[in-house]
Amino acid sequence: LAALCDTGTISIDADAAQIDIERCKDKSHGDWACHAALSLAKECQMSPRKLAELIVAHLPEIPGVADVAIAGPGFINFQVKSETLYDNLRRALEKEFTSSAQGEKRGRVLIEFVSANPTGPLHVGHGRGAAYGACLANLLEQQNWTVEREYYVNDAGRQIDILVVSVWLRYLALGNSAHAEMGADENFPRGAYGGDYIFDMAADCRREYGDRFERSIKSAGKTAGDNLKCPAATGDDETDKQNAETYMTALIEHTKEALGDDFECIKKDTLKTMTGVIETALDKFGVRYDKWFYEKDAEAHLDEVISLLKQTGALYDKDGAQWFRSSQYGDTKDRVLIRSDGRATYFATDIAYHLGKYRRGYDRMINIWGADHHGYVARLKAALSAMGLDAGKLEIVLVQFVNLWRDGERVAMSTRAGEFVTLKDLCNEIGVDAARFFYVNRKASQHMDFDLSLAKAQSNENPLFYVQYAHARICSVFVQYDASPELAVTLEPDKVDPVLFKALTRPDERELIETIAQYGTVLEEGAPHQLVRYLHTLAGSFHAYYNDCRVLVDDATERTARLLLLTAVREVIADGLRLAGVTPLNKM
Repeated sequence: LAALCDTGTISIDADAAQIDIERCKDKSHGDWACHAALSLAKECQMSPRKLAELIVAHLPEIPGVADVAIAGPGFINFQVKSETLYDNLRRALEKEFTSSAQGEKRGRVLIEFVSANPTGPLHVGHGRGAAYGACLANLLEQQNWTVEREYYVNDAGRQIDILVVSVWLRYLALGNSAHAEMGADENFPRGAYGGDYIFDMAADCRREYGDRFERSIKSAGKTAGDNLKCPAATGDDETDKQNAETYMTALIEHTKEALGDDFECIKKDTLKTMTGVIETALDKFGVRYDKWFYEKDAEAHLDEVISLLKQTGALYDKDGAQWFRSSQYGDTKDRVLIRSDGRATYFATDIAYHLGKYRRGYDRMINIWGADHHGYVARLKAALSAMGLDAGKLEIVLVQFVNLWRDGERVAMSTRAGEFVTLKDLCNEIGVDAARFFYVNRKASQHMDFDLSLAKAQSNENPLFYVQYAHARICSVFVQYDASPELAVTLEPDKVDPVLFKALTRPDERELIETIAQYGTVLEEGAPHQLVRYLHTLAGSFHAYYNDCRVLVDDATERTARLLLLTAVREVIADGLRLAGVTPLNKM
């Protein structure tokens, strides 16, 4: 196009032209098709076919392309050289799966993911972010990025206070004193955390400290604490919910007054227990971190945050508090950073945490958040920009919610009420492999209906079964062949004679080789959902080929060539499953 513009043949902005190339649906037309002539014909004021002829006439020699032809009204079709396809097959056999990044060291990237408040066990919703983050980290490492995985522990703030109150009330309920009624079900506040795990931690408190925490809210001398029952405990309208939150705020205050230093004692033990539960669940899920970063440690950068924002005039005082002019940087309104009592807001601490990330010198920083944090993106990026930082270095991926279905019915979940399916329970029911694969089978920005019945199905309708079965079938072929010594030598990558590949003359064999060749591009794109869908496509091409073609034929050259092809398919599937956190099976 640029050459045609230079000669004055056409007059368009060649750099801005949208040029899409896709695989030909009809292989008799070629391997790849370009629609540029059809989409640009009107702008160039000529027929699509005429424009296609001009484009082809000015095309330079393209490495790896055997032929370029024009079809129909103006499609430009490309035929890839067989030698190019064979080279891709050879590279797969040598486990050389990447292309441009091969041997090239890239920068440092920090991926922060899951980071759920340590207020309860991880549930199935958290699992999606864990699977996505772990797979993305693996993909980036495959592309030679130096990846660090981090979990941000919110060990301060209101939710942690509610957790401590919840454990203390259940601690009282497990006792025999007159205070036990405070933690009974009929008095348990609507806004507190329920669930058996709260009772478990309360029981731990009993065993460790005995009656040390036995006391009444009334001992705090707060008249508002005399009412033990949460107002509108079963109401669902906004007023009822607000009343419940107001009551919880008062309850936190009175509990701290009654317990004194013991509040921090319960908090410390509770946080240690919950972070341990979370870490264990993630470890069993195959997700591990290089660093667990605590919110309290982020406060080290708070003074620098305030100083930087003051320097740019982004702070102002109002009603005794310090406000950030976030509305001037794309946010919907200004935000409080320092309250009138001098305490930093959670937002201020979060800015400090991210400033610390920048100070650690990463080239890229990726946050994987739940979709309920979508409103938080603009204000955080606003703060980074206001401090003079490159907000473009921070990438935020929002992972949509998961709806869990069992036997055709949706499973209701509520973290506060303790009514949820934990990640641990999910893995016990369907296995880690199925959970990891299904979680990344859809784009992160799409809502997900997780069908437990499908995940457990031993059929081709189950996408994981379909892919693992392809790997197992290939392994079974080599078992049948009984690991011939001659074959073992032949399959050594550096001893493979490329001439063998010429025996792969069937159209479905070429289709398999072309699909294998796409793996490097899939890795470069770095999208977990595209990875597992690619594996499903490759498995489909293999199953079709295997069902129609005998591999262990009498002709030695043909047999060896087909075994090499199957080896390449197996290597790609195994590598892709590894990146997704799934075990390739040798038999099923």
